[in-house]
Amino acid sequence: MTHDLVPISSATVPGRFADDEKTCKNLCPAAEATLFSYRNPGEDMNQAVSINGQPYSSSPNAFKYRTEFNPSCACKAAGQTWSDALKTIDDKAAAEQQG
Repeated sequence: MTHDLVPISSATVPGRFADDEKTCKNLCPAAEATLFSYRNPGEDMNQAVSINGQPYSSSPNAFKYRTEFNPSCACKAAGQTWSDALKTIDDKAAAEQQG
């Protein structure tokens, strides 16, 4: 299940979208994460599209968070600590610093 609506920044620019999507994926390692954006001001999630052009509204789980809570839709696996869930981020950051 795609995790819905983790805000990144209202001031980002298209040139940063790939990095912002990477941040989404890193913050929710147990979920399928996709970055969706819309023009601000003037649009909202109804006009949001992925960096590949897929409209958020066409996603099978679009807006479900408004009507239901699904405990399986989480950023970490059931029973997993946040420390364990985010360990891969720490490992990647250490590798990037080393070269």
